[in-house]
Amino acid sequence: MREQRLLAARASLSDQKQGMRAVSDIGAAVGMGESRTFERAFQRQFGTTPARWRLEHATSAAL
Repeated sequence: MREQRLLAARASLSDQKQGMRAVSDIGAAVGMGESRTFERAFQRQFGTTPARWRLEHATSAAL
């Protein structure tokens, strides 16, 4: 269940249409209301923070 939530969050963070949405809002939308727990779980799963993921993928998508 947690992995599915994190995958959904990762997809949202990669979506340019959601670029103005706060990382914590994305975490809450996938069912991880506590932002710190979301950040730690995301980093454990993907090796980077949600904010860093968004930054790296938004940059590569814009090029």
